[in-house]
Amino acid sequence: MGPKAKGVYCEIISWLVYFVGCMEPNPVMSVASMVSPFTACAVAVFILYIASVPSVMFIGIYTFPFFAYTVLPIRYSATDRVSDIVEDNPQLLLVLNRFKIPFGFGCKTIDDICSDNNVDCSTFLAVSNIISNRKYNGFSIHLPTLVSYLKEAHSYILDYMLPAIKDILIKGVHSHNSNDVALLVLKFFDSYMVEVRNHMQFEDEFVFTYIDGLLKGELNP
Repeated sequence: MGPKAKGVYCEIISWLVYFVGCMEPNPVMSVASMVSPFTACAVAVFILYIASVPSVMFIGIYTFPFFAYTVLPIRYSATDRVSDIVEDNPQLLLVLNRFKIPFGFGCKTIDDICSDNNVDCSTFLAVSNIISNRKYNGFSIHLPTLVSYLKEAHSYILDYMLPAIKDILIKGVHSHNSNDVALLVLKFFDSYMVEVRNHMQFEDEFVFTYIDGLLKGELNP
């Protein structure tokens, strides 16, 4: 496979990760319930790729779409109710989970649930607004809180999202007459999984450890 073709495959798989990662609550069942798994994946990825929707930054397990700042809607604030922001963007359920905030928040505000669970409110708001394509500047970031969030995001990608996508691809290959393209995509996804796992393990073992050392005042962590 040439460099150009390999780049296209990488772009397609990245969009597939984003597409499945945004589906709630079960990406495998959500896709399978619409049409055949392979067809659903192919159509969704094709539409996203051809439509040239805003580019996605794949950082570890998470993909953040960044739109032009001037067109972003009003950002969430600490006084907003958690139930309201989840209704606005159900993907924030994943954010709550990664911040280790349990469900059952009732009518509590963002400030309330952050205070109850020892989560830095400003960091929570920054992440929530980024993921919801809202204005996110001006929030201070508490690094230990952010690092903890990223570690949980890595775990979600490696232990759940990537295996779920692979299951969809395998079902698609088995439910259709296998051809060279289908098998090539599956093979490429396997190598892609290895690269993602190595990348995230490097961050978990070295990058985050280095950050923790700096926060403790170590000159050469």
